[in-house]
Amino acid sequence: MKQVLIPRTAAVFSAFGISFSDIGKTYEVIVPGSSTDAARETYDALLARAERDMFQEGYSLADCETSWQLLVEAVDDGDSADGARVSRLSYQPGDEVDYPGCVVSLQLNATAPLSHPALVQGNSVDPSPAP
Repeated sequence: MKQVLIPRTAAVFSAFGISFSDIGKTYEVIVPGSSTDAARETYDALLARAERDMFQEGYSLADCETSWQLLVEAVDDGDSADGARVSRLSYQPGDEVDYPGCVVSLQLNATAPLSHPALVQGNSVDPSPAP
């Protein structure tokens, strides 16, 4: 970049950031009862919420990239520094969920990719203090 603009108001500067960002939402909900049926119900609820939220952003969830993970937090076995072990497993509706004694969460990441400006590498510019 040959020049960097730092506007007087932060809102204007954050508007520049959208040129390099996608629209995304992340959801994480504990699966009550940690069962296969409860995971499916949680999946359905998160899917409906993501469809509504992405629609409010102006995108169809069908046009978004989505990824699902099952987060399984095991009880403290004394081996981990933070007192718990978390496994991240890929999740598809209908996958068996049976983790007694664990806290199980379902996570959805939904992203609407946007086109981004291409930055071309140019000649170097000597830095100078702002006036």
